[in-house]
Amino acid sequence: MRILFGALLLLFVAASLALLAVYNPGYVMIVREPFVLETSLAVFLLLLLVLFGGFYIVARLGTRIIKAPQALERWRQTRRTRKSRETFQDGLLHALGGEWLQAEQALLASLHGADQPLLVWLTLAVVAHRQGNREKRDNYLGRAQQHVAGHALTARLLQAELQTRSGQHEPALATLVDLYATHPQHPEMARRL
Repeated sequence: MRILFGALLLLFVAASLALLAVYNPGYVMIVREPFVLETSLAVFLLLLLVLFGGFYIVARLGTRIIKAPQALERWRQTRRTRKSRETFQDGLLHALGGEWLQAEQALLASLHGADQPLLVWLTLAVVAHRQGNREKRDNYLGRAQQHVAGHALTARLLQAELQTRSGQHEPALATLVDLYATHPQHPEMARRL
């Protein structure tokens, strides 16, 4: 409805200007020795409109050319993040299916553009634990500690859980005691201790 109203208004204005130009054409004369430009007011205004439109298009094109590298980098980053999420999901599906090697490969590939690297490192730690590789598990947990940003408790609780499941009771107890000192009110802490 708005488009129809806008088109009708534009047609009305154009018809009014055309009638005005026919009945009162006006006269424009520009003299700059040795040149003289004589034309009707309607043609002069049309020329000004075309020139303004041309300058506007050139300015917009110039702005887009100047901003093209930034827009291209934003597009690349968005694409990289999307591909990373898809690879992360693929890794999770492999992990849930018990395909540990494929899961680890997919999860490691997803780190390149991961917007949540903590989740990837924690999942990798679980996958390494399920493979029985304590060294890799501890390495992945260490990498996760670099990306905690407010989720240190989660990462450390997972570390204690994996240590307990692999029979490393003393390191698990040390981790939980350390966490209990900083988070004594956490509901899961007392149960795990």
